[in-house]
Amino acid sequence: MRKLLLLLALCGLGFIGCNNDDDNKNKTQTPVEPQYDVEFAAKRCEGIYSTQSAGNYNYYVILSDIGVDSSAQPKAGGTYYYFDIYADVVAADEEMPVLPNGTYTFDIENSFATGTFSDEGSWAAKLNSSGGYEKVYSIESGEIMVSDKCFEAVIKFKNGETHHITYDRELYVATNYIFSTFTEDIVFDIEGAAAQIINYGDDNEFNKYNWSIEVVKDDHYFILDIYNSSADSTSGIYTNILESDKEYNNKFVPGIFTDNIVGCWYAKLINNSITGDVLAPMVNGIIKITQTAEDITIEFGCNDDAGNSISGTVQGNITK
Repeated sequence: MRKLLLLLALCGLGFIGCNNDDDNKNKTQTPVEPQYDVEFAAKRCEGIYSTQSAGNYNYYVILSDIGVDSSAQPKAGGTYYYFDIYADVVAADEEMPVLPNGTYTFDIENSFATGTFSDEGSWAAKLNSSGGYEKVYSIESGEIMVSDKCFEAVIKFKNGETHHITYDRELYVATNYIFSTFTEDIVFDIEGAAAQIINYGDDNEFNKYNWSIEVVKDDHYFILDIYNSSADSTSGIYTNILESDKEYNNKFVPGIFTDNIVGCWYAKLINNSITGDVLAPMVNGIIKITQTAEDITIEFGCNDDAGNSISGTVQGNITK
């Protein structure tokens, strides 16, 4: 399997850089002529990390619009940029390696030297709707610039095109660390759902009541796992449990995946089942619940593990 990731900028063209400054978002900018044949803002960053015998570290990065599958293979209809990067820094966390800051230049000689990305493992591809390769791109030259939560690359391909690739979230280089299948923010306003609420009591000996709330409307599915101090109601404002928390009152369990989904999730049902194709864990944020004897209203202001916002309101009729 070929390797992936990183921001590239051609010599002489210069880097534009990721802009994470909220103060600049509303400023008027003068339109400029496009510098590149393709502008690609990636929505997924994945890859493989390993230690090399030469003493440097290999970050094989995949930047794409829809992410790879559970076997790290590209999906039908996706666009993928692969970068085989070599760095000489402190070894990364094996479970959640992060691409190191620095500048990396294209190495047609495949020396695998520090500060380069190899010709052997770096390329790009676009897949058609059937999963076949619609286009395959070979690199002629390029350079990558990486800074905190900012990947930028300008790559010149052998077909004559110049692509500008950016990604502005955490640069984790690991497959299967993102469970969300969404690549955009999730917004909803749902009424008339069926809600089932179960009080499991103090099942984990946290001296708090553990509630499970399941809400379904058409193909929309929500499952919540919360803790509070009430034996009668789920009403309250909940924040995500942190590792440092010793008090679980008004907390929700962030979504995780083991053999099944655990914690708080949003999913789309396919044939009335969760297939794993369309789902997102809620890993942080705020959930507000208002419950009466017959109804429940849940307001979400959360994020999934890919950084997408999960927001909206769900109103349900409580079933017995």
